[in-house]
Formats: sequence, C-alpha cells, structure tokens
Amino acid sequence: MTLSKTNWFRLGCLVVLLIGFGARIYRLDHQSFWNDEGNSASLSSRSVQLILEGTASDVHPPLYYLALRGWWPLAGQSDFSLRFVSVVAGLIQVAASIAIGRLWLSRSGAIAVGLLVALSPPLIYYSQEARMYALLGAVATLSMLVLLRSLKYQVRSMKSGSSSLLLHTFAFTLLTIAGLYTHYVYPAVIVAQGLIVVLWTLQAGSIRNMWDRGWPWLVAVIGALLAYAPWIPIFLRTGSSTRAAGDAPFLDFMQQSGLWLLGGPFGSLENGGPFYFFALFVLLIGMLAIIQQKFRAEALAAMIWLFLPILLMYGVGATDENYQKFLTVVVPAVWLLAMLGVEWATGHPLMPNRLADRLAVVGVFGWLSLVNVGPMLTDPANFRDDYRAIAALIEAENRENGAVILNAPNQWEVFTWYAGEDGGQALYPMPKNSWSDERRRLETEAILAEHGFVYALFWGFEGFDPNRIVERTLDERAFKSTDEWYGNVRLVTYGVLGDFLPSDTNPPDFVLATGFEKPESAEPSGMRLDEVELSDTTVRPGEVLGLAFFWTGAQQIDTRYKIFIQLLDGDGALVAQRDAEPVGNLKPTDGWAVDERVIDQHGLLIPADLPPGDYQLVMGLYETLPPNRRLTHGADQQDFVDLGTVLVGP
Repeated sequence: MTLSKTNWFRLGCLVVLLIGFGARIYRLDHQSFWNDEGNSASLSSRSVQLILEGTASDVHPPLYYLALRGWWPLAGQSDFSLRFVSVVAGLIQVAASIAIGRLWLSRSGAIAVGLLVALSPPLIYYSQEARMYALLGAVATLSMLVLLRSLKYQVRSMKSGSSSLLLHTFAFTLLTIAGLYTHYVYPAVIVAQGLIVVLWTLQAGSIRNMWDRGWPWLVAVIGALLAYAPWIPIFLRTGSSTRAAGDAPFLDFMQQSGLWLLGGPFGSLENGGPFYFFALFVLLIGMLAIIQQKFRAEALAAMIWLFLPILLMYGVGATDENYQKFLTVVVPAVWLLAMLGVEWATGHPLMPNRLADRLAVVGVFGWLSLVNVGPMLTDPANFRDDYRAIAALIEAENRENGAVILNAPNQWEVFTWYAGEDGGQALYPMPKNSWSDERRRLETEAILAEHGFVYALFWGFEGFDPNRIVERTLDERAFKSTDEWYGNVRLVTYGVLGDFLPSDTNPPDFVLATGFEKPESAEPSGMRLDEVELSDTTVRPGEVLGLAFFWTGAQQIDTRYKIFIQLLDGDGALVAQRDAEPVGNLKPTDGWAVDERVIDQHGLLIPADLPPGDYQLVMGLYETLPPNRRLTHGADQQDFVDLGTVLVGP
C-alpha cells in the first residue's frame, strides 16, 4: 500500500513530535530543582486564592502556577510530574510551528521547521524546567498560528462575520489572555502581532478592506485587555520595580541573543562556531526572500516576529543574560525564516529544486542543535543548582543541634521540597532585604549562640547580602570546615566551638614569629605567624577541629596565598585536609597592611569513618596561582609546620 503525500506528511509530523518528546523527557528528573523551581512547587501547592495573592507580589503572573495547581493532584508532586507540564507545552510549540510552516512552506519545509524546533537547545532546556517559559513559548506560537491562519485565509474563505472567522477571533482572544497571565513579556508579542496585522492590512487597497482584515485582531486585543484589566495595576507596579538597567552595547546584546536562540543557555562561539556562521548565512538568505514576490509577506512576518520582541527587550533594558529565557516566544521564527530562505534558494532557477538540498541544510542545523543539546543534558558543569544533593548530605550527617542558613530568595521552598518542612535542622531564611548590616550580624551571632554546627547555603557570592555580613560573621565567629559549589549555590559548613586552649598549649616545636619565605629565592613573603591555638587535641570522627592562626603582615605582600591544614596518619598518608585563603577567603594576603594583625580561624572536618588513633597535624602556605609553590620556613627550609599530634577518639 502506497502512502499519499498527505499521509507521508502526517507520518513525518508524528516522527518529529516523537523526537521532540524524547529530547524533552530524557533525564527529566535527573537534575535537582533550583531556587525558582522550588518557588513553583511551593506556590502551586497552595489554594487558588493564595496563589493569586502570592503572585500579586511576585514578578510573574498566576496562570502557570494555576496550571500546576490543577495538574499535581492528578499526577502527584515530584520533580518529574511538575516538569512534565513544560514537556507538554514544549510539544505544543513544536506542533504549532509545523502548522505555521505548512501555511508558508512545502510539506518537507514544514516538517523541517518542526524538527529544528523539536531539537532547539533553548526550548529543550526550558521544557525540562518547572517554570513558565515553555508555556510562554507555546502560547505565543499558538496565538501566532491562529493569527497567521486567519490573515492568510480571511480574504479567501473567512468573510466578515463568518463562523470560522469568529472562531479564530475567539481563540486568539483566549490565547492573548493566557499569554498576558503567563508572563509580563507577552505584550511584546502582542505588539509584534499588531505590526504584522498592520502590514497585512496595508495590502488591502481600500479603507473598507483594511477594516475587514484588521477588526478581528483589534477586537481580540481589546477583549483580552478587558479580561486582563484587574491585573494591569500589578503589571505596571511590577514592571516599574523590576526594570533592568540597559547598559549592554546593542551589538553585544544582539550577538548574545543570537547565540542563545541557536545554542541555548550554554551556546558560545567556541562550541560550534562554524555552524553559527552557517546559520547566520542561511538567515540572511531568509531575509533576502523578502524581496521575492513568493515569500515577501511571510518573510516580513517572520522577521517582525523574531526581531521586534528582541528590540523591545533592549529598549526596556532587559539585556542581562538572565532575561534571555524570555526569547522562547521567538525561537520558531528563527527556523521559519531560515527555511523560507532555504526554499527560496533551492527553488531558484540556478539551483536544482531537490529535497536533498533542503535535507542537507536541515542536517547542518540539526547538528548545530545536537552539539549544544548533548553537553546541556549530560555535562554536570551545565546542571542546575543541586539542592537535592545538599539536602541528602545534611540528612545523612544528621547532626545534633545543627542549623541551616538560607540566604537567597526561594531557597526555603526548594530546600524544604527535598528535606521536608523542618529540613532535619533548624532553618533560618535570612537575611531579609530590609535588614541593616548590623541586624544581619546580630541575627547571625544569635544563631551561633544556639547551635553547634551551621550549614550555610549561599546562592552565588552575594545573594541578598551584598556586603556578605552573614558570611563574614560566620567566618570570624565560627570555624569554616568545607566550602563546595553545587551549581550556583555554595554549601559552607561551620563548626561552632567553645573556648580555645591556652596559648601555652602550642606544639612544643612551634617557634613564635615563624616567618615564611618564597621557595628557591628565600625571599621573605611578608607573612609572619605569631601564634597557633587549637580548639582541642582530642576530637571524635565527624567533629570539627578548630584552629586559630594569629598573623602579622611584616611587610608589603604582593602575592595571594592559601593556607593548607592536613591530618596525616602514621604512614604519612593524608586523611583530612582544608585549604582556604585567610578568614574564609574573605581577606586575601595581597590586601594586608604592613603590621596588620589578622586572626584567621579554620575548621578541619574529621571524616566520620576515620579510625581512632594518633594523627599528625600540619599546616603551611602556597601560592594561589600556578605553579602553586609552597612557602618554606626555618633553616632547613621545610614547606610545612608541624602542629603536633591530635588524638581521634572513638
């Protein structure tokens, strides 16, 4: 049985949708939720009234959270189920892109557009995130399909007042309402659609014909704005309070946006550079198609759809890379414009009009996508913040009298998503925006007074604490033992220890005023270690051994050094180590003043499975930059200081 062209087209569409589904479902719950996904989970678990109240003070409107609220009672609350909503939205965008392609292109061209949208790195990425950006892209593409379909067939078969035209107008109104309640960037889509309608109506030839073509869009937008009227004050307040500072050069912003559209959040010229230039070449061909009668209107519409939202984002200052995810609304326009150029070029009298020509171009574009999709889904360096692993670590350690400090928005939501409402420890979401630096310091000191161990989750370097008062207070009052990145979040642990041993308990072979010298040259480093104090000489597995170093900047220091602390067994093998710059990395040595006194506290975490016995404790310094040479001291030029023996008890 031979399949007709229509059936072949349907089969091709099915294959494309299956490919898009597979790319989006692959390792869907492999990565942890990050801050904003935790907010999605928390908001969607509330009542409808509380969702509306919560989003009224949020930076996003409520529709996506309401959709999740209706979904999770059916599918359950898990990473997979909440992200699956975005998978479905992503597939809808693929299907709508194919349908738009079929309005403008051949069957093979429409399938090619669908395949490229299905494999689009940015769309795959946000189809695997429990946020509203996949839904935003789906609504924008569906509304564009309804608009373009009504414009294309209006004169031919949708006469004014016909049921088909009214149905399209009603659908466009609903989609516009959905877009407005999904994200505050959607007005840019409405403006682009309005310009497309204006250009389309200008071809009408008379005012009467222009009205016949333009009234459905006008009525739909007015109806949508009336439905959105209760939320407009919130939109205006949110827009004025979150407006970005647009300081990026225009060409840099356009290049950055282009790389994102083609390669996703991790796209770069280093990763598939030649393919980006090929893509740019094909897009230029698509723009040239504007001058051809066959594709002039279509190419103009695709260009407006692609460039107007980007230009509006630049105009309002949304130029930071964090705003690029708004561009899910224009990704299909990239591939539609490209395929318009391909079909124009391969249909030119000088070019053989063969399917193989188009497939070759699609293959190159597909390879460009896969070059970025693979690392995006499999390289841990590209993964989201791993709160799942952080919560599991804290639960496994199960420390008594521990505390968890959360210093960024939505950390409470995502951390408790994995650790439960109590987090297994006392939870402190802080600092608040309204707090002064002094209030931050006092609150941190109060936590230290009540707890023996602290887990601090710092999002990025500053979070909501630009002067890093919380971290500085912890570094000065407690003993930092670990400092690890889990994506963009740092898990820093601190031991809160009692009084130190008297200074006369310094190791017997420790010489006060130990000066360190640069290796080979024996030139003084400028650092002098005056005293070392230990929290104890006996410690149990899983506990923190505290060390305080009292330094003096003997002369100007021009190099940054790290301090290493090591615990060695009887054979000299390393069993525990702590490396950091002074005062928790917050006081680099090249910033010390001459004769400045620096009190530098460190915590050495004793492994929980370390066998009891006597262990040698040593410390030293090395350059932070390669070749990371150790400093030496004393007549025999040792590159470490022996701090004596520590007993690890049962």
